[in-house]
Amino acid sequence: MLVAAFVGHPILAPAPASAATGDYKKCTVGDRVVDKDGATGTVVSAESGGVYCHVDLGPADRTHMYIFWMLRRAGTPLVDPVEVARIVPGHYACYAGSPLHYVGIELTIVGALGYRDVQGASGRFAYDPATQNVRFLSGSLRGQYGKYLRRGNIGLASRPTTFWATVCDLQA
Repeated sequence: MLVAAFVGHPILAPAPASAATGDYKKCTVGDRVVDKDGATGTVVSAESGGVYCHVDLGPADRTHMYIFWMLRRAGTPLVDPVEVARIVPGHYACYAGSPLHYVGIELTIVGALGYRDVQGASGRFAYDPATQNVRFLSGSLRGQYGKYLRRGNIGLASRPTTFWATVCDLQA
C-alpha cells in the first residue's frame, strides 16, 4: 500500500530548512524570536555558526535551547496568508529519515482539491487555508492527514499531528 512508508512508528528527523516554522535562517545574539508555541524571547547565545541558540524567555522561565528552524523573528506572521491560500499544483516527491531519503511516495496536485499518486490513481482531498490542514478523502491516501508547510512542502502523517516525519517537496 502506498501509505505504508509513513504509517506506524514515526521517524524522528530534523526538519529541512524549507519546512521550517519561519524564515529565521541563523541564530544571532540579541534577536527577538518566537517559537512554535508562541513563546517570545531573546537569543542570548549562539553555537555552531548560528545553528543552535539559547533563548531567554523572560523572568518566569529559564533559558531554552533551540535549532534556528524552530524559531521565527518576533513580529512576523507565522505564515503569509497569500502563500498558503491554495496548495501549489505540481509533482511532489516525498522524503523522511535522518539523513532524508526518498520513501517511494509521490503525488501530483491537480486542481484545487485533487491529486494523483505515483501509479496515476486519482484522489480528492480537503484543504483548510486557515490551518493549512489537509485531509485525504479518497484514493490511495484516503484517511491520511497532511499539512501544507508552504513553499511547496506537504507534511504527511497517518493521524492528526504537529510533527511531519514525511515531507513531500514540490519538484521544479
